Amino acid sequence: MDVENGPDRLSLTLTLPTAPSRVWEALTGAEHIRVWWGDHVTLEAKAGGSLREEWDDGSGTPMVTEGEVLTYQPPRHLVMTWKDANWPLATRVSITLEETPPGRTRLRLDHTGWASLGVSEEARDTLIANHSAGWSIHLRDLRDHMRRI
Repeated sequence: MDVENGPDRLSLTLTLPTAPSRVWEALTGAEHIRVWWGDHVTLEAKAGGSLREEWDDGSGTPMVTEGEVLTYQPPRHLVMTWKDANWPLATRVSITLEETPPGRTRLRLDHTGWASLGVSEEARDTLIANHSAGWSIHLRDLRDHMRRI
C-alpha cells in the first residue's frame, strides 16, 4: 500500500486482485462492510445516502462519525463527507477504482479538507496521521476480505 500524507490530505493506494465490479460490491455492500470494516458501520450505498460509524476512542468514550454520500458511480467512484461529532465541519473521502491489468483493481482513497477544521497544525497533523493509520487498517482488511471471497 502506498501512503502519501500532506498538510490537507491523506492518500492511500493499493492494488486488489479482483475486477472493479467485485471490489465495488465489497466496498459498498452491507454484508461485506460488516466483515472488513465492522458491524459498527452502516453505509447507505446511494447518492444522498448516509454513513455512520460508532466507535470508541480507546478511553471508553463513545464516538460517532457521520457522513453523506455525495457521488455514487458504480463501480468506479464514491465520494462522501466525513465528520466526527466534535468537529465543526466535515472533511471529504473520495474512493476511486481503476482497472489495471485485466482482473485487478487500483483503489485510491483521498481524504481531504483537514485545514477547514480550524485546529492547530499539530492537531491537524495528528488527525491526518490517525486517520491514515485507520484507513490503512481498513483497506488491508478489505484486501484480505477480497482474497477470501
